[in-house]
Amino acid sequence: MLNIQHQADRQRFSLTLDGAEIGHLDYSIIGGSWDITETRVSPEARGQGLARRLVDAAVKEADKQGIPITASCDYADEIFAREGRS
Repeated sequence: MLNIQHQADRQRFSLTLDGAEIGHLDYSIIGGSWDITETRVSPEARGQGLARRLVDAAVKEADKQGIPITASCDYADEIFAREGRS
């Protein structure tokens, strides 16, 4: 089963499949904002939209908490630019 879990103490969203981590999104907290610094999915799991799901989960959680979110990660920045979020 695919699962995304926010690990706030590690500033990370972890993507697991049947309990094994296959991807993650890391962020830094800068002046009360979240900055996505890395989005990574293992090579065997790429091409399934999983990195996008990690970005969507981070954005959803940030919005829920009223926290501004930016991206220094190229992948997430590209998504934000396409959506007019940057």
